Amino acid sequence: MSAHTPGPWKVLADTRTGAVDVWSGARFVCTVGVPGASGDESIEPDAALIAAAPDLLAACKAALSLVESLPYDPTDRQTLRINDQIEAAIAKAEGR
Repeated sequence: MSAHTPGPWKVLADTRTGAVDVWSGARFVCTVGVPGASGDESIEPDAALIAAAPDLLAACKAALSLVESLPYDPTDRQTLRINDQIEAAIAKAEGR
């Protein structure tokens, strides 16, 4: 998988088609959809989530660094579970 388009990303409505597009500066990232085309009106919240993806990935990497800096305690299941969740989210975002 190639590197993702760097953020920040923003959501812009395409006034010609009614679609909701995600942009990184002047670079087009994707179209989330056209409202009503699929009977699903959740396009704008989906676009907002997609636009937040670079920031969420950076936050996950920062959180993982923090969690990994904590003293290791193999009996602390909550920290281990959080560590696993963060690692899984990063891997998914990076296409691994």
